[in-house]
Amino acid sequence: MGHSQAYSIIPLRWLRWTFYRESYEDLPRHVFLRHVRAYIMYMLGCYLLPDTSGSHVHMQYLPLLEHIENFAHYSLGSAVLAHLYRELNLATRPSRMYIAGCLPLLQVWAWERIHVGRPTLRVPYPRDIIGKPLALRWAEGRVREVPLGNMMTYRDELDGLQLSQAIFMPYSDAIMGMMPAICHEANNLWMARVPLISWKRVEWHLPDRVMRQFGGIQPRTIEPMEREFRRVDGRGRAEVDWLHYHRGYIELWNNRLALITTITHPLGDGQKELSDYLQWYRSWASIYLLKAATNPPETIYPRSPGERIVVSDFVHI
Repeated sequence: MGHSQAYSIIPLRWLRWTFYRESYEDLPRHVFLRHVRAYIMYMLGCYLLPDTSGSHVHMQYLPLLEHIENFAHYSLGSAVLAHLYRELNLATRPSRMYIAGCLPLLQVWAWERIHVGRPTLRVPYPRDIIGKPLALRWAEGRVREVPLGNMMTYRDELDGLQLSQAIFMPYSDAIMGMMPAICHEANNLWMARVPLISWKRVEWHLPDRVMRQFGGIQPRTIEPMEREFRRVDGRGRAEVDWLHYHRGYIELWNNRLALITTITHPLGDGQKELSDYLQWYRSWASIYLLKAATNPPETIYPRSPGERIVVSDFVHI
């Protein structure tokens, strides 16, 4: 890796130019495995665990590939979530200009659940995606119409989002049956209340705070995440042994089967439980992105297509 521009990072472009081939069948096994490691590093730095540079991957992942046969046993999905959760936290800082993490995952998650900024599909669930990742249905060639808007438009649409417009459980049994088996293996672990670990980063997976996504009743009282929890990163900690530093979290992760959250399903349609919860939630939570005007406006400047339609209707009344 002597072509790296620094001792700790590898240029993604160099990985692609150096190790890409049309065919790998003629390579000796040890050379082929070298290309496999390079491909995994490229996928980590470009798609799964990217940083804000968008052009490099950290060499911290390379030791995990020394014994390539062990890599399939790592919980890469939980690492991707931990990395994305941390980046979402960092993106809320006013000084932060960019966001990293697996953004295609975040985008598809949002498109599956709310209509804001969502493209219109030609066919919702085409037959040719059976056995393939469900996100494939959002591929460019399958989209009929792409919405046009800006940040103010999307904020306005999110503020006006109705309960009936949110899909909390988009994956029916029929849709789950279309997915690869790996997508729903050990699905009981979806409800594990455990720390997710991505090298130096640790973030909590808290299914008890989003029970409606699992068909359960959302309780008002939930267990605190962890009173002493502190987010740390690797800056200025080059000599830290992270296996030892995070040993407590690693122990919890290894014990994840004993930390499954119990789902309480509603009686009947669950509307009474939902109404009670929403009444309590709205009594203290801030549910709008845009602040209300302190003084009544003398005129109105529509911020979105929806507001323009409303204003036009009022003018013609």
